[in-house]
Formats: sequence, C-alpha cells, structure tokens
Amino acid sequence: MDFFLMSHNIHNGTAKPAHYFVLENGMGFTAGQLQDLTNNLCYTYGKSTTAVSYAPPAYYADRLCERGRHYLKGLFDGNPDYRKMPPAQVRQTATQYWNRGPANDGNPWHPALNGTMFWM
Repeated sequence: MDFFLMSHNIHNGTAKPAHYFVLENGMGFTAGQLQDLTNNLCYTYGKSTTAVSYAPPAYYADRLCERGRHYLKGLFDGNPDYRKMPPAQVRQTATQYWNRGPANDGNPWHPALNGTMFWM
C-alpha cells in the first residue's frame, strides 16, 4: 500500500506531495486511517506553526543522522576503507572515536551542551 499526501501550505507553485509507502501495518489501520494519522502528524513539527511537507519523525531522524555524521566526519574522512569493514568493527571504531570528546565523558560535544536539546 502506498499513497501521496500534500499536507503543507502551498506557496505559488511550490507544491510537492510526499509519497508514503506502508511497510507494515501492525495496528491494522485502514488506508484512510493511515492517511489521516500521517496528515495529523504533519502538524506536530516543533519548528513550524503550520503543517510540514512530510511526517516530523522523518524530519527528526534526518536531523539526528546529520548531527551524528557531523560528529563522525573526521573518522570517516580519515578512513576511506570503513565501507569494507565488518559492521561490528565499524561500530567499535565509531564508538572509540565518539568517546574522544572534549570532556572525555563519552560525548563529542562541549560539556556545556549536556542536558540541552541542541541538535533540533
């Protein structure tokens, strides 16, 4: 099952519907219920007072991955062979690199940012 949804406000020809694919429907929702839920989620993005173009969990996941990639950039830029490593070795190497943060507290960011939601 898949569907298109245009939940955001349209500004002078900038309309672009999002295409959603249902991978698993464990709750047993009908197609209409899934579309309504997805549309309602589009109104819950914290940085907008109106609907956004696709579901905010995807926005948040994208922002989190971008932040993680930023912190691990030095590791991956300095080691072009990481794609050939087994997944367990990549995880171990990334964990060691991550834990080299400025305060040696297991975080790569400045300690003043602990306890804040700075990446959003």
